[in-house]
Amino acid sequence: MLLFVAVVWYLHVVSKYITATAQGLISNPLWSNPNITLKQDVRIAIAKEAIERARVMLDEKQLQNGTYYGATARLYSQMAEFDTLTNQTTYQGQLYQAFEKARYVREDFLDYTSYGVAALRAYAAYGNESFIKFAEVAWNSAMSCTMSSEAYQSGQLCNQNVTDLKESCEGAEIITNTTHYLDLATRAADFVLHHLADPQGAIQDSINERTCEVTEESRPHNAGLVLEGLAILSTANHYPRFEDSLLRVLNNTVTSKIWQSDNGIISSDGGQYILRGLSVIYQRALLSQDVRNYIKNYIGVQYNAVLANSRVAQNPNIYSGSWTGPPSTGYSIQNQTNAISVLLAAIPLPEDTAPAASEPTEPDAPNDRKRSLKIGIILGAVFGGIVCLTLLAGIAFILVNCKQLFRSTMHLDQARSKSKATKGRNDRTPRPFIMDYDTKPRPRKYMNYHSVSAAPIPSIRISPGTGNSNTTPMAGPSNQFDNGTTSGNDSDAPKLGYIPTSELVRVLNDRLQPEHWRDDEVPPEYASQRG
Repeated sequence: MLLFVAVVWYLHVVSKYITATAQGLISNPLWSNPNITLKQDVRIAIAKEAIERARVMLDEKQLQNGTYYGATARLYSQMAEFDTLTNQTTYQGQLYQAFEKARYVREDFLDYTSYGVAALRAYAAYGNESFIKFAEVAWNSAMSCTMSSEAYQSGQLCNQNVTDLKESCEGAEIITNTTHYLDLATRAADFVLHHLADPQGAIQDSINERTCEVTEESRPHNAGLVLEGLAILSTANHYPRFEDSLLRVLNNTVTSKIWQSDNGIISSDGGQYILRGLSVIYQRALLSQDVRNYIKNYIGVQYNAVLANSRVAQNPNIYSGSWTGPPSTGYSIQNQTNAISVLLAAIPLPEDTAPAASEPTEPDAPNDRKRSLKIGIILGAVFGGIVCLTLLAGIAFILVNCKQLFRSTMHLDQARSKSKATKGRNDRTPRPFIMDYDTKPRPRKYMNYHSVSAAPIPSIRISPGTGNSNTTPMAGPSNQFDNGTTSGNDSDAPKLGYIPTSELVRVLNDRLQPEHWRDDEVPPEYASQRG
């Protein structure tokens, strides 16, 4: 299975993307916390700290004696993938030295094709031809364990004697070995889909080469490796036929109840391969947006579960093997690299819009969800009532103020109207006469011609030669010119004896000016009185 992945990874280096579509892939509403709320730079920092912790705690002696040989290859692959996702070359030099050492721990990476996958990931990250050579070494080592025509005829497979080998099962050949990478990849894919995949897309564990009997047991690592291989192979221009198979396996893997419960959290070892396969699909196969959202949500479930349930209390950069919790206190490179696969898969995902949170918390239990729902309804009702009362109070306040403002505006308009009317009467043009004896403002009384005719007009006698006059004080309108009483000895005040008739006529005209005359109306008669 790993050889198949190694082959398609080689094809990925030169492959082009295509578009695939799928129907019916809908996120399960029971999935626990699928949203990605941490910013990408925070996710990158978390993944890097986990990788650094794995490197520090990797015992060189245990690596040399082969204890952590397989998990170490997975760590090398993750270091290269981290640089790919962050567009860096942080681990390039370290990886080259690490491959040199690992090659001689087990000659030519014997029985561990995972080093070939890691070398190809490193080549994809850095473009360094040295990593291709490491991949070819792993390839040649694994080729002895693939079924070929020579192995079938000689009875030798993986340096062991085997007999009664079948050349085909149910009409489909089981010989996949060839000298061409592309042919080997397509043969391996056809072999898996025909012999190990059921109609629903579940990947079985193995097939007996003598009886063609399939071991009906699905494991997450097999499903993840097939997803990764089909994702890369389906991006080749000439192999779109694998798209339907990819989507079928994808749907079965994500919905399987063998390694997860209704909350969607993977509880079986090997889940890291599923996350790696889904990450390859998300990044490299240009699927429809619905499928990408489906994958994103599933990765989000695992990511939040690892952060909430798998971190060791003494050191948050160390992760236990259980993603469902509670975390163990021990440490192993296997558990750490399993978690790193999830941390890396979440890096390229877009951030969801959600309330700010430092890190995801443990998912609520079903009863807690119900209580939270009731509390939310109560709080929503209370908040809604407060908002309604606030709105009503605001509306009442606005209406009262508007009413007061309206009244004030009415009074102001009336005052302005009076002022304009008065000014209009005083400033009406044309005005034949202007009175400017007294500049003090005086209240005026409007009068019509009846009141004018009824008012007594003083009779003025002028004594020639003396300049003195006998006057009878005027009543009515004449008093409007005096805003108070002046002394007869005040030389500054105008004396009636000095007012000529023309001035009196002008005064009368000024008083009558506000009135409107008709063309056929005759002037009023004036009654004279003598004192």
